[in-house]
Amino acid sequence: MDRKKRKKIQKGIRLGIQILFLLVAPAVFTSAFAGAKYIVTQFAAGELVELSAFLKTLLAIGLFTIIFGRFFCGYACAFGTLGDIIFMISSGIQKKIKKKLPKLPETVSHLLKNVKYVVLAGVLFACMFGIYDRFRGSSPWDVFSMLTSLRIPGKEYLIGVILLAFIMIGMAWEERFFCKYLCPMGGIFTLLPILPRSLYRRNRENCFPGCSACERQCPVHLKIDGDSVDSGECIQCNQCLENCPKENISTGFGKIKGNEIWVILVKAVVLFLLCMYLDLTRW
Repeated sequence: MDRKKRKKIQKGIRLGIQILFLLVAPAVFTSAFAGAKYIVTQFAAGELVELSAFLKTLLAIGLFTIIFGRFFCGYACAFGTLGDIIFMISSGIQKKIKKKLPKLPETVSHLLKNVKYVVLAGVLFACMFGIYDRFRGSSPWDVFSMLTSLRIPGKEYLIGVILLAFIMIGMAWEERFFCKYLCPMGGIFTLLPILPRSLYRRNRENCFPGCSACERQCPVHLKIDGDSVDSGECIQCNQCLENCPKENISTGFGKIKGNEIWVILVKAVVLFLLCMYLDLTRW
């Protein structure tokens, strides 16, 4: 199979997996984050942390991420899929009108990645001091969770609706805007000790001089080094694999070019079965 055809098939498979998880398991993100909030709330109250459904989801998705990398973020997160769809539409419009929106400088983008840790800390501190419920109406992911459940947010969620609208504008402007800069679960995943075999690497000695195709196409502006402090930012989208002219990207299992479709499908099946076990699908 030639490279162009393989790339087209891979993009189609990724979009299909994303839509599948969006339709049948849109609540995984909010359930996992509810598990993090539950732990902090119980500790702060001096109460026993029981193995609730939310905690099971957090532990299961966390373990999956440690073993397979942030595949969930790149293929199964409802919020990530929403961002990809909005950015796809925005890119199509920009191409049609032949005018591109200005991009953030890479240095600014790297600084803004730290905002998600501030968001994570803010939410967890609010849970710790028992004041999170006062701000529930301002939570954009609570609003999104309601919408994916086909429920209309009430007027008490007005701030959350406005924030979600601003986030969607950001999604149209910058690829994976929410994931890079604001996602509290992304902050948790980035801190997990992902197994080295699941990290992407490139052999710089084999690169064309001055080539940075993988970095230019990476939606999270990641240098494909496999062991850098930013490696946890990788969302396993495989755009680096798709665009490397020398097929120079590998994982700890070795080069996977030509087999990446099977790797993606195996991970998707494992994650889907895990969601079914956790009763997070509508099937």
